[in-house]
This record gives sequence, C-alpha cells and structure tokens, in this order.
Amino acid sequence: VKTRRFAALSVQRVCEILFVGVLSGLFWFQVGEEYMNPQMVGDISGLLFFQLLFMSFSSLFQALLTFPVEFQIVKKERQSDLYALSSYYVARTISDFPMDSLIPSIFCWVIYWMSGLRRTAPAFFENWFSMLLTMFVSQSLGLLVGAVIQNYRTALSFTTVLVLSIMLVGGFYVRNIPIWIRWARYLSFIYYGYGQLLKSEFNHRFVTCNVESPRTIIDGQGYCFISETDLIDIDVDSAYTLQSCMLIAFLLLSRIGIFYALRFKIEN
Repeated sequence: VKTRRFAALSVQRVCEILFVGVLSGLFWFQVGEEYMNPQMVGDISGLLFFQLLFMSFSSLFQALLTFPVEFQIVKKERQSDLYALSSYYVARTISDFPMDSLIPSIFCWVIYWMSGLRRTAPAFFENWFSMLLTMFVSQSLGLLVGAVIQNYRTALSFTTVLVLSIMLVGGFYVRNIPIWIRWARYLSFIYYGYGQLLKSEFNHRFVTCNVESPRTIIDGQGYCFISETDLIDIDVDSAYTLQSCMLIAFLLLSRIGIFYALRFKIEN
C-alpha cells in the first residue's frame, strides 16, 4: 500500500477523473426521469456505455505498465529468497482492490448524481458494483497482458487490437450481427458489464409507446415497460445474476493466469 499509494491516489489521476466526470455530468445533466421517451432511453444508454468504457479501459492501459516496471525488482528479490512469489502476488492483489476502488468510485458518484440516473438505493449500488466489477476485470486483463508481454510497445499494440475486438464483438455498434460470429459476444466482458448497468437503470421503467393496451396512461400518453419494446436488445427486467457470475469468473481466471504467467517468466 505504501509503495502504490502515490500512483493509485496521485493528484493528477484525481484531477483527470474529476474533470471527465464533471464534463460528462454536464453533457448528460439530469437526463433521467421516471417516465421516459425513446430519445431519453438512448441518451442514458450512451451515458452508461461511456461510463463503463472510460473507467475500464483507462484502468486497463494503466495496468499494462505494472509488471514490466516491477518485474526486474521482483525477479532479483526472488533470486535472493526474500519472499515467495505467491506472497508478492497475494499482497499485490489485496492492495489492488481498496487502492483502485476510490477514484473510480468518485467518478461513478459524480456522473450518477449529476446526470440524474435512477434515484433509488438498489439502482445506485447496483450501478456502482457493476462499474467496479467490470473495471477490475479490465484491470486484470491489462495486468495479464503486461505479465505475458514484458515489452511495453508490443503489449500496447496487442492491447489496442484486443480492446477494439472486445468492443466490436460486444454488438454495441451493430445490432444484426451474423449468426456465425454472434457467439463471440459472450467472450466480451464489456457485454456483461453493460448488461448489468442497463438492467439496474431500466428495470421495470416506463417509456412512451403507441399500442392498444399500454401499461399506464398519463395525460393521454400510453406508457409500456422498456423490456416490452425493441429499444434495448436484452431483457432489462430479468435479474443480472448471470452477468455478475460471468464477470467474477473472468476476474478469477485472469488473476490465476497472471500468477502462472509471472511464475513462468521468473523461472525461465
């Protein structure tokens, strides 16, 4: 914690996150309402997507530098038998979660309340949990790439291609993905994180609709549940247990992979 606190809680990092968070809050200022129209649904979906991408990929690229910088020190100290590799890795992992949670949490809080997202305690904590969980999966992926590829330029080039692939297969830019490649979206952690955010925000929310039997009528305008329209591809009224389990599985697998990648590099 003493070693990492200057990088994890640097003034530059805090200012960067606050600036982007406040700017995003101004662009999407108080866009949320209990009864929405399709444009509001699209605007909020875009906000949630940006919130997730910015924090996730910012953490991913920052994590790339971790092991290339520390590797030689760890290797030298391991050769002197100062500690076991597992001790270093467990200490590093334990310090990651609290140290790297604070600044993303501030970013989440600023955006959430400035943009006027759903004002209920469950929705707020679900949004916060989903964003942090996806961010840690992304960070773990960056650590894994950095552990496997020690050359920073090569790791950066590989990660850029990987990030673009994850975004493309997630289906965010095209809805009618050919069936022969549609399965690839299930390999994208962003697909699961974004699904969590959509469900926490739009679960049993109303949107204007023109049908014979709307759920409710207010001032002559009919409203239906968002899940009953084609505005969002997933069923937002269902629980997001599957998404959470998949993200936790991604997190555990990547963390295990990091340890074995480090052990292989140090022993060879």
